[in-house]
Amino acid sequence: MIGPGPEFECVQFINSSQSPLFQHHLLMKRLKEPTGGGGGAGDSIGATYTGLVMGRTQIKKQQPPSMTFKELLRNSKKLSEKRNEAYEKQLLMYQQQVSEAVQENKVARRNIRNETQKLLKQRNEVTIEAEKIMSKYTPQYQVSSYLADVTHDD
Repeated sequence: MIGPGPEFECVQFINSSQSPLFQHHLLMKRLKEPTGGGGGAGDSIGATYTGLVMGRTQIKKQQPPSMTFKELLRNSKKLSEKRNEAYEKQLLMYQQQVSEAVQENKVARRNIRNETQKLLKQRNEVTIEAEKIMSKYTPQYQVSSYLADVTHDD
């Protein structure tokens, strides 16, 4: 993964190079004179600079190979897609459970309604039978008042 980076160390660099690029670098950093080794003005190409000591920074220990930024983005995208798929699966399961619960609720309400209707039907039948029995033994006006009292008590 991405970490703090490699460790650096300062080392001494002794210049004995004849590289024109390095000579130009020294000239731009004003570490040498534009005139060379006593020839004429501008004779810096043939001049040698032995013994010029410079400090430079180099990597002390190379880091172990790790992911590049592009690989990190790719892995993050894959991880995000996996999490999104898992979320979609959970959401689908939740929606299925909710729809099953709604169906069970409908069935339960329908069963309760049917049972209630059966009980009310039986109660009406019981009331009719009770009226018949009571009409045999009591006068008519008492049965209707009794039934009115019984139905209002509920």
